[in-house]
Order: sequence, then structure tokens, then C-alpha cells
Amino acid sequence: MRPICFVLCCSLAASSAVGQLITADSHLIAQGFDGAPGQRDRNEFFGDEVAAGDFDGDGFADLAVAAPSDPDGQGRGSVTVFPGGLFGLIPEEAYELRQGAGGLDGNDERGDGFGSALAAGDFDNDGYWDLAVGVPGEDGSEGILQVLYGSETGLNGDRDQVWDQSDLEGSGRDRGDFFGSAVTVGDFNACLLYTSPSPRDLNPNRGFRLLGVKGGGGGGGGGGGGG
Repeated sequence: MRPICFVLCCSLAASSAVGQLITADSHLIAQGFDGAPGQRDRNEFFGDEVAAGDFDGDGFADLAVAAPSDPDGQGRGSVTVFPGGLFGLIPEEAYELRQGAGGLDGNDERGDGFGSALAAGDFDNDGYWDLAVGVPGEDGSEGILQVLYGSETGLNGDRDQVWDQSDLEGSGRDRGDFFGSAVTVGDFNACLLYTSPSPRDLNPNRGFRLLGVKGGGGGGGGGGGGG
């Protein structure tokens, strides 16, 4: 099955302060469609995770769409960012993010699952939204969390950061931890929270925990699902 993503628009009636989602103005976004990068292939799960934020600071929301099994179901993973504009998302200006490309840290390896979880927020309080990307299959399913920072030109690898459990207080790394399978942000004293859902971390000696990295600012949120 070749994946696609639909965007529904919100209509606000002139006589009412209550808006609602409508299908009449919805539009389809997909890899290789309407000028977007990439190509549609089976089992890539494009749209499995999405996160919205103003990554280029132009006042319009942009949309990050993950394909954690890209390409061809190999599970390397990619994230396509669709910039927003006055009339909605602009597929022909979309760009693709992969490990080891465009200045991003890491290597594009089979089974990494880059983009298995996404969450957006202005972590450094500079006016540009940033993106946290879960890579739970990294290093034999030990997992990492990769943070990409926004700029005038959008997300890039100029200042990206990579964390694994050995960088943080608590448990060390083990195969099968799938660290980064779920990611969310919120104003928990401006923290980014992420999990390691492996049963290894449920034993009484180690405990299941949410780990946090304190950011420079608050702002926004998006949720990430499992990988």
C-alpha cells in the first residue's frame, strides 16, 4: 500500500465564533506529489507521524510528515517538511530530512526508524519552532532522540543534537530499549519528555521513566506515537 496524507481545513463562519473541520477544502500531500520530494513506495508508512510548527518563523504553520520505513520498507526513515503559506501548505517548497544528509548527524541505516515519533516546539525560545525526532531502532534498537532546530530557512542539521540514555540520568543503554519510540513536549519547566518503553525498563531496579532535557524556552507541542 502506498501511503498518503490528507489535510483538512478549518472553516470559521462569519456569523459564528465556532469553527469546524471541513472536507470541501481538504487536499492530499504525498511524496513525489505536486512537486514534493521523494517518491511513493509500498510499506514506507508516510504520514505515520506528523507535527506542526512554524519552523521558518514566517508566521505560517509548517507540517513535518514522517515516513519511518522509507525507502521501500527498509525502515531507514525520513521526514518531509511542507512549508505553510497564505493559502496553505506548499508541496513544491517541501524538503526532506534524513540522517547523514544535509548536515544531520548519524547514518542512514536500515531499521533505524528515523521519524517514528515527532514533537515540535520552540525549545530554545528564538522564535523558530524546532523538531524532536525519535529514532528507536538506532544502534540495534537501543534508540536515540535527535533534535533539529528551526531557522529562517527551516529545519536543518546546523545545530542538531543527539541524545541516548547513556547521556542522561538513569538507566544505561540496552538492545531492545527502543528509546525515542514516543516523544512529547510541554511546559514542564520547559522540558522535552521522551520514553524508553522496553520491558527492561519496567523492572523494580530500573523503573519506567520519562526523561527530560530542559530547554531555553517553552512553546507548543506535538505528540509522538510508537514505533
